[in-house]
Amino acid sequence: MKKTKSNILSKILLALGVIVLLIPIGLNIKYKINNRIVIKSFKSQEVKKTKSSKDNTNLDNVIRGKGKNELLEKDTPIGIINIPKIKEEIPIYKDTKGMLDLNLDRGVVLLSRDTMLKGNNEQIYKHKTDEVLSLDPNQNANMVLTGHRGTLNTNQNIFKNLDKLEKGDKFYIDNGKKLLEFKVYEIKVIEPKQGNLIYNEKPFNQSTLVTCTPYLINNKRLIISGGLSKITDNTDEKILNEINKNKSKFLFNTFLLANSINLLIIIILICLVMSFFIKRRKSKKTRR
Repeated sequence: MKKTKSNILSKILLALGVIVLLIPIGLNIKYKINNRIVIKSFKSQEVKKTKSSKDNTNLDNVIRGKGKNELLEKDTPIGIINIPKIKEEIPIYKDTKGMLDLNLDRGVVLLSRDTMLKGNNEQIYKHKTDEVLSLDPNQNANMVLTGHRGTLNTNQNIFKNLDKLEKGDKFYIDNGKKLLEFKVYEIKVIEPKQGNLIYNEKPFNQSTLVTCTPYLINNKRLIISGGLSKITDNTDEKILNEINKNKSKFLFNTFLLANSINLLIIIILICLVMSFFIKRRKSKKTRR
């Protein structure tokens, strides 16, 4: 009897262990699929806004970080970042008060200096001017984008493979009207309190990608700087084809994997329940 109970308990623990390993993978893939929906919605809004001058004014406000408008009030993305080398397409959210943690779970965040340099005791504001959080290179000389590299939390793997980028690699920012091409020119690792090293004394048009490193230890910051190399229309077919290469195949495999994992979890649970009741029935027959 004790041996039977021990066997059932060991099977339960094994099944729970498998489920614990599979759930984060499934949820992370589900997060990526949800992100695709958000990105598709953002792109459809871009198309609608080109049809109305009033809507175009609202979109200009979003890009330049000026005024209040529906997009910011609803806290929808203000842009999209594409990193072809690591096959990532991620929504960009604005660094909004009280929303930073939530937005970091949903995508990357266009970070303000105040947030980046919080807790830094050095005198770095000698030439500080009013900062405009914007994806317009005419308004913002350095677009600092931050995302989680990877923790034990489910969805925080947005910049997991960012360390695979090398000098010369390209990434793109779609700000709703234009597609900005950046070429990586510098990669470095800094301490968390050295955020001031991100900002140049003589700023030029660039985007700086920031995440934690080493993977899962996260006690330093990986800084990847890209210089603005080209500005094109966000309907440029040549560049979009380069960005979207193999995307359809990737999305299909992601969808298939997500459903396979969910199905496997359900099968494990069903087998676990059936095994429990079969063992219980056999145990009752043995007693009789």
